[in-house]
Amino acid sequence: MYQKLKLLFESKNRYRLVFLTTFFSGLFIHFYKISNNLLNHDSIYNYYSSQNVIASGRWFLSVACSFSTWYDLPWITGIFTMFFIAFTAVIVVDILKIQNIKTACLSGMILISAPTITETLFFGFTSDGFALAMLLSAISVWFILRNEGKKCINYIISVICLTLSIATYQAYLSFALVLLIAYGIKNSSEKSEYYIDKKLYFTGISLLIIAISMIMYFVIWKLLMLIQNVTPTDYQGINKVGFDINTILSAPFDIIKSTVLLILGGNIIKHGISFYAIFNILFVIVFILLLISFFIKNKIYKNKNNFIFFVFCILSIPIAIYCWRFTSSTVSYANRMLSSASILIILFLLMVEELQMKRIFKNVFTVLIALMIFNNSLIANVCYFYLQQENDTTLSRATEMLSIIYEQGKNIDEKIFINGSRLNDVAIDDKYDVSQILCLSPMIEKDLLFDEYHTVSYLNNSLNCSFSSATKEEKEEIINTNEYKNMPVWPIKGSIRVIDDIIVIKYTD
Repeated sequence: MYQKLKLLFESKNRYRLVFLTTFFSGLFIHFYKISNNLLNHDSIYNYYSSQNVIASGRWFLSVACSFSTWYDLPWITGIFTMFFIAFTAVIVVDILKIQNIKTACLSGMILISAPTITETLFFGFTSDGFALAMLLSAISVWFILRNEGKKCINYIISVICLTLSIATYQAYLSFALVLLIAYGIKNSSEKSEYYIDKKLYFTGISLLIIAISMIMYFVIWKLLMLIQNVTPTDYQGINKVGFDINTILSAPFDIIKSTVLLILGGNIIKHGISFYAIFNILFVIVFILLLISFFIKNKIYKNKNNFIFFVFCILSIPIAIYCWRFTSSTVSYANRMLSSASILIILFLLMVEELQMKRIFKNVFTVLIALMIFNNSLIANVCYFYLQQENDTTLSRATEMLSIIYEQGKNIDEKIFINGSRLNDVAIDDKYDVSQILCLSPMIEKDLLFDEYHTVSYLNNSLNCSFSSATKEEKEEIINTNEYKNMPVWPIKGSIRVIDDIIVIKYTD
């Protein structure tokens, strides 16, 4: 038995253990979500979608999501998501040459438990595609650093993988950047087995491959838009991507603000501090101390090239995580766009190993990371609970709407006009204590019926209705009638009426 366990920990079997640990811990942590049909505000119109969203710049997303079909199948997309992330964990462990089996397995659990993955699973219909983008990003870095085979072939494969990763979800460019930075920091010391002697070459070839990948991404994107006769959407400022001096100058201030919010999880003054914020603050403090200790112990300051390279890597971390902010002032970083931050936690564990500190300190720091993983798992399941509440409330409210519509003598295939937005009314923090899930609470509402588009989508897709929206002219005529002006706001009695043979629901005055 001992020999079998020993064999499992050795060589390639170690990678197998990392894969299995990541995969099954992911299934365990996210079982609530992938075993239930928990819709969110985008799921209600993505029951079946080819994900052909070229206008948003994601021209490979359709292909990336096709492995699990284009249906929103929580269990199937969930399994593919776990598989791709587990494979990514193996690649990351190999890139960073993590030899300690405990650190290697914890690395996979860090990736799979992170709030960025929980939020990605909120959008289950694309979660497998996004996870594949993460994998492609990691593979790209693996080929940049590969010493076997012809360098030219390795670099070509790296460019292809990174291009497809960005074309699936642009945020995974950061994953490759931070992974390269982590590799650079770890191997900036002459004591490292994989010491980067040619630092200028390493930096230059990495930036060159990223630049070529970006050029290929944009060229192919423009060609596909031309073929399909579409123009860029304003979603996340993709239509304004470019190089503007004002955007570049304002980026550092936004990055500092975003970094603080990432660490704290949100506005702790309004909602109070959470375990998530406490663990993150402790992590940041200890991480800085570990980096300083690594810098001093390995005497990086004695070699000018090592010193410059190390400082360059450290300063590049926030730029790499929020790199798209330098290209568009309107880009807003959601949690699912920040998977690259998980690499820093893995680097933290590596620093602990590299410094060969006393066992007690190793254990304390390992416990800190284990507590972060455990807390992230709790956050995930609390969020899934609130998603369940949201779905139950939505079904109840939608059923009530249909009952009133039937009472008005109308059917489910009529014209409908829903005026106003309830988005502020359905904010979850107005009803529940969200202090412990603050980092993800903006992605959850009290119910999904907060404007016409989402309400009609839910009624038609979830309750098999066939409502169609009134025309712009018909809506304007209805708004100007006294009958509409005297209507109360939903859900008060009388907020659903038939005006000019059109079902009218009033959400706001």
